[in-house]
Amino acid sequence: MTAVKSIFPILLILILSSWSGAVSALSETTDSTEFSNFQESSEISKWGKLSVVSESNYELNHFTGIIHSPFGNFDPLVDPMPLGPESLYDSSALLRTGLAIIQSNSVDMTELINLLDFKGYPIIDYLPDSALIIRIPVEDIMSSKYELEKSSSVRWIEGLPIAWRVSPNLVDFSGRGGFLLDLDLTIASDLKTSELSELESDMNRISDSSISRNVCDIHL
Repeated sequence: MTAVKSIFPILLILILSSWSGAVSALSETTDSTEFSNFQESSEISKWGKLSVVSESNYELNHFTGIIHSPFGNFDPLVDPMPLGPESLYDSSALLRTGLAIIQSNSVDMTELINLLDFKGYPIIDYLPDSALIIRIPVEDIMSSKYELEKSSSVRWIEGLPIAWRVSPNLVDFSGRGGFLLDLDLTIASDLKTSELSELESDMNRISDSSISRNVCDIHL
């Protein structure tokens, strides 16, 4: 009986020893796998520069010459430009803001974009089909506009109407007073800090001073 009792501690020690060895081996394997996975994910997450393909087998879409505006579609070489409601019309908008619409001569806008990049004119937005909203320096805007017009990559260029910068949902409120509206402002990407401060001051002047709700995110 005593001999049987003495066997149990020995068996228990052997069992625990084998179990701890298995746990240790499992832990080492897990650590190694985790480290390997971490290395893999680190390598996968690294960005790689794609080579530029000079030729493509895909055909470009047919060039329509049509510009899609908030107030209707038009071909600027054939149709009058829709300016929006008279209450939002400003004949000096181009001279004040430098914002212009420029249409490419082709659906392939590479040549036009390269031209704008060379001159340092920021691209604010894209307008289908094949047109861009850009900003031209107001200091010498008419001669700069004339130079762009002479380029073979440019089909048409004109100042951006004020009404195009306002949501169609707000057009009915233009020129009318007595309304409180909760507005979202999409800020042009090329504005400087001083210009943002000036915009904030302008908005404060026309806002209800009793309401303070300034919200800003990546879209506003």
